[in-house]
Amino acid sequence: MLWYRTEFEMVEEIANDVLEKLNRANVIDLDVQIAKLEQLAQLQYDLYTKIISLENLQKHNATVQRVTELKMERSIRLLRLTPDMLSYTQKSNSDYDYGF
Repeated sequence: MLWYRTEFEMVEEIANDVLEKLNRANVIDLDVQIAKLEQLAQLQYDLYTKIISLENLQKHNATVQRVTELKMERSIRLLRLTPDMLSYTQKSNSDYDYGF
């Protein structure tokens, strides 16, 4: 027996596919930055374990912090949060600036 999809079901499937592709396009720049910085953080950690110094540790920690910030921005973009939705976050985490 053949199953016939309604026009609504086909439109819904197409719309979901388009939204999924838009989500990927919306964060691809962050994905690239995150991947590069994660590699850099690993290299910095390797350097720190071989040449232990405060400077090497600070560089590694700064890179890890930046990766965390970019991941937060990525999540915000995917959730399509507006600045007014983030106002409570900025008040409770005044030390962090997520670019909004």
